[in-house]
Parts: sequence; structure tokens; C-alpha cells
Amino acid sequence: MNYDEIEQLLAKYHWILESHSPLNISSEDGEHRASNFAAEVVIEYFALLDSSDNEEEKDDLMNRFKLIE
Repeated sequence: MNYDEIEQLLAKYHWILESHSPLNISSEDGEHRASNFAAEVVIEYFALLDSSDNEEEKDDLMNRFKLIE
């Protein structure tokens, strides 16, 4: 996944790619931030969520993410 794709994916879930190196992302409201490995985990989580065709599974994954926040 290139940086343009990452930016689009993050935007879909209301997050922003702040920098590439070091990798820094944040929620649009600024309430949550992640750097380096943690940012990679968030990006992979959103990619997993995005790849699911099952709406019930998507809701479950999103609810789990909200509990982690």
C-alpha cells in the first residue's frame, strides 16, 4: 500500500496521515495519535475492516476498535 492509498484509507475512517518518516497518524479530532509500529497496526486494522464484505463483521471490528481507544 502506498502513501496515497494509506491517506485515502485513513480518511475513510476519519484519521489523518501526518508524516511518513517517522510514521505518524491522528484522528481528525486530534483526540487519538499513533506513531511508527502503533500507526502500522491502526492502518492494518482499517485495511482489514475495509476488506470485509460482511456488514455484521465490519460492525463488530469497528466496535472492538472503539473499545481499544
